[in-house]
Amino acid sequence: DLAAMQAPVAVSLVDREAWWAGEWQALPRNRTRLASVAARPFNAQMAADLEVISEKLAPSGWEPVPETDWRWIVQALNPEPDQASLPLLGRAYLGRSESLLLRKNVEPDGRLLTIRLWDSGVRLAPDGQVLYLGQLSEEELVQRFGLFSYWRSRPLSAALRVPIRQALTGLEQQLVEEDLLLVRD
Repeated sequence: DLAAMQAPVAVSLVDREAWWAGEWQALPRNRTRLASVAARPFNAQMAADLEVISEKLAPSGWEPVPETDWRWIVQALNPEPDQASLPLLGRAYLGRSESLLLRKNVEPDGRLLTIRLWDSGVRLAPDGQVLYLGQLSEEELVQRFGLFSYWRSRPLSAALRVPIRQALTGLEQQLVEEDLLLVRD
């Protein structure tokens, strides 16, 4: 079982109101130290049940990403890849895969919008709500040398963030530092 092989989450407790008021600044702002700038920054912190987030986004066309396996390499060699044939691969944060990975097709340009959420290890007091670090991204289909295809990530523009915020109506939201979306139930 892959879940048994994942690194354990180190848990710390933060007061819910303190996080909302500014303690969010103490959380990591980058998923990795690697130089791939587009795939690095976290641009969301969400303190809400994953099922609630998924249910609110589903009517707008957001859907869970199916798990990938070894066959993705064969699919990546498809000379004419498209959204349906090329799987979206997961990413790791501190040795753990996403707790939630959602996608939305953007027709007709062949792009995907993605929401990736990872357990931050922070629990909000007093109720123990998990705080997730997130990446809201736009994925573009790239083909290299006419042979190998993959999805390249770039941060979501402010205009594309608006429909996500509208879909999450009913959850409290605030935008801080121009590009970090905080969400709580």
